Amino acid sequence: MQAGAPRILFLPRCGAHGIGEYVRCLTLAQALRERHPHAAIELAVPPSWLRLRGDDFPRAPLARDADAEGAFGAILARLRPHLVVTNNRGSARDLARARVHGAAVVAIASTERRRRARRLGVLRSLDQLWIVPGEGRDAARLPSRLVRWLAGSPRCEIVETLHPPADPQRAAKRLVELGLDGVRYALFAPGGGGWQLDGRAAGDVFAAAAAKGARGGVRAVVVAGPLHRGAHAHDDGVIRLDEVEPEAMVDLASRAEVVVCAGGGFLGWALSLGRPCVTTPMPVADQRQRTDACRAAGTALVVDGTEAALADAALALLADSGRRAALEARLADVGPRNALPRCVELLEELLQRAGSSL
Repeated sequence: MQAGAPRILFLPRCGAHGIGEYVRCLTLAQALRERHPHAAIELAVPPSWLRLRGDDFPRAPLARDADAEGAFGAILARLRPHLVVTNNRGSARDLARARVHGAAVVAIASTERRRRARRLGVLRSLDQLWIVPGEGRDAARLPSRLVRWLAGSPRCEIVETLHPPADPQRAAKRLVELGLDGVRYALFAPGGGGWQLDGRAAGDVFAAAAAKGARGGVRAVVVAGPLHRGAHAHDDGVIRLDEVEPEAMVDLASRAEVVVCAGGGFLGWALSLGRPCVTTPMPVADQRQRTDACRAAGTALVVDGTEAALADAALALLADSGRRAALEARLADVGPRNALPRCVELLEELLQRAGSSL
């Protein structure tokens, strides 16, 4: 640990079904390390939690059941962070403890967990509250009652979506490596891969939809997700990837003709990149809210979570250049924007205020 360097602790929720919180924290950690190469940055996660490619940050082992009494305090005492960023994890006691140790605290709350994040005990322990709403600028507007309620409490920011920046040169190189240079393709991505759809593993449903699309003449790429535990069948015309780093997901989405995805955080990525999307929600509230917002705003095609519905919608959209152009125009008008630059600015402000020698 270099003297005077920022010390930052990320506390993502690590669930059995999705990885959105972990990827969000990883993206922020990588962006901060680019600015501060000598920073001490750690992720507090369960000892057995997955590690995506590109994640070489030290781990601070912390049990899944939030506050393994004393463990979080021991991490704080050892690292003495200037900044703690929690995404859907951490009790009011934990966050208050971080403040006692001198850390600035940011809580990121996705749609379904806003109520928990707005509890008075949690708010009193925060410097900033970031809310990840249903995708789209209209959906991102806070109700006036909430605005009034938050007045005088921690700074509240809307994070429409948050992902690594697009890099056309990096994307072009990746497509060459995959044999996709100059090829029209559809990207099928169920997210983390731990959910079920239509009575089957979501990764299997998306893989089957990709295979059906391939039989219809579509070049298909399917990313099953690191939590996928289903069958690993391979079909002609389908490039199957079990998991990739976040930058690779941005590369693949940015160059896809159509993206077929779940209603999690990756939906926001694809929309932010301006890609025409077919989407279906996994059985969880925030995904239903995102896809409902897309249906209302006309920013994506929302279908049932079946193999046939996903494949048929992808094939129809690929065949309809006018529909794709209309979706792209709608996204340019009201689609979500990547909040990463703004989020990094906000964290930098807190690091300066915390007194780290930058």
